Amino acid sequence: MLTICNYYTKYRQIPDIRIDKISVSSYVSAYLYKVRGALKNHFNSVQSLGIASRLKKMSDYLMAEVKKIYIEEQCDFEPKFFPLFSLVSNSPGITITEAADSLGLSHPAVIQFASELSRKKLITFKADLDDRRKRRIYLTSEGEERLERLSPVWRKIKHNVDEVLAELDSDLVSSLAKLEKSFEKLGLTDRYFGSGLGNKEVEIVDYIDSYRDAFEKLNREWLEEYFEVEPSDEKAFANPKEEILVHGGEIFFAKLDGELVGTCAVLNKNNRLEISKMVVTENHRRKKIGESLMKEVLNRAKKLGINKLELHTNSSLIPARNLYKKFGFKESLVGQHPIYKRGNLGMELNL
Repeated sequence: MLTICNYYTKYRQIPDIRIDKISVSSYVSAYLYKVRGALKNHFNSVQSLGIASRLKKMSDYLMAEVKKIYIEEQCDFEPKFFPLFSLVSNSPGITITEAADSLGLSHPAVIQFASELSRKKLITFKADLDDRRKRRIYLTSEGEERLERLSPVWRKIKHNVDEVLAELDSDLVSSLAKLEKSFEKLGLTDRYFGSGLGNKEVEIVDYIDSYRDAFEKLNREWLEEYFEVEPSDEKAFANPKEEILVHGGEIFFAKLDGELVGTCAVLNKNNRLEISKMVVTENHRRKKIGESLMKEVLNRAKKLGINKLELHTNSSLIPARNLYKKFGFKESLVGQHPIYKRGNLGMELNL
């Protein structure tokens, strides 16, 4: 939608044509003014229900304004690069995983920004001296020069934004941090369905012989719901030690209020882990228990020095695929699994 200012800028050379003593330009301007006012009043009327739209609108506005400043200052820089670029300048040698954790972004998002910055020759990747599988990020000499050019610009922008924030009744930055933390603790979807954990803690426990029945029950429950129990499943259920643990694999469980509500097995295959039989019982889904299990997988992989995670799933399991993608997994193989009929999609994550 054109603002009044943009409208006059664009059409200031059009002759003033009068219809019933009202000029076309004045009529359009008045109409646009009323529409903008109505939108503002509407956002005020819906209050918190429109917070996402208002935040995005403010974000888009600030991004556009900063881009204008960069162009005027001849900085040749995109506002979207600021988080990662400034992080690397403050923490040279940071890894993709560390950057994702620090910025609260997904691995794919950080990799995309890093790739763009690399193409612009502002950052470079170097192998870790102790672990050649890890790549660390540094500013290039050109990146250092760009940083020197941007630093005074950022200081002035910060000063201007701080002036505006000082006019508010509350500390907006602290309030946003609290808002983010609150939604990280319990997301909107979980709040909507009333199925969050609240103050309850999920405990991760390792497999012991007395948990064999729970391992079978949890897996059989979802297999019979969506697919069928196959011969390889039966072998794993009958003797998890022989089929998984003896070969260097691990089995662990999510425990809530003394109940085993989820489980996961990982198979160690030549410096890569294959995730298998990850499941959360139906009554306890939508409580981020699957995320707790996945985080445990990542923790164990790091301790073992593993650099790659793999898994096989089914394309129809949308919630599961979304969980994997949230942690940075990418689809790597489409086609029938050599053992399981239900497996038709492979995914992997490079650590």
